[in-house]
Amino acid sequence: MTLIGVTGSMGSGKTTVARILEKAGAVVIDADVLAQKAIAKPPVRKAIARCFGNDVVTGTLIDRRKLAEKVYNDRKSLDRLCRIVHPPVLKAIADEIRRLKRRLVVVDAPLLIESGLHKKMDKVIVVHVPQKTAVRRCLKRGFTADDVKRRMRFQMPFSRKKKYADFIIDNRGSVAETGAKVAAVLQAGKI
Repeated sequence: MTLIGVTGSMGSGKTTVARILEKAGAVVIDADVLAQKAIAKPPVRKAIARCFGNDVVTGTLIDRRKLAEKVYNDRKSLDRLCRIVHPPVLKAIADEIRRLKRRLVVVDAPLLIESGLHKKMDKVIVVHVPQKTAVRRCLKRGFTADDVKRRMRFQMPFSRKKKYADFIIDNRGSVAETGAKVAAVLQAGKI
């Protein structure tokens, strides 16, 4: 089994790259989906409520917008949230990897490097676009300009992320162009 970590900043298109790899036969583990499942579980939900207040909980669900408003205004708050959420997400990823019987497994994780998960990968792909492109894509996905600005302020910059990359995929072109870049990496036998 080969483990490929795919990461990139918000709006970079890392999920697009993961989907292209999936079409090529990989199994994709989406860390964002596992994080959503983790925060829905009572122990994690209660820990978040204790740390950030009951106003971030609506019924049995975390109000992700309210939580984001709190954590993307303060680095310490974001770090506290990561300490609550990362352990169950990393465990869920490890459980999925053990369960899978595929040759190529892709872990699509925005915080692959920040969480230390990159150390368990055989290869790391960092997906990159210019910041203006990333912002434009995020706005199309329904984020406000303020949301994007606050979140990007806390992300590891590309200048640091690229140091961990085995491959860098420039994703500013079309999906077909990105697909060709991913195919080139696969055909070169480097993955």
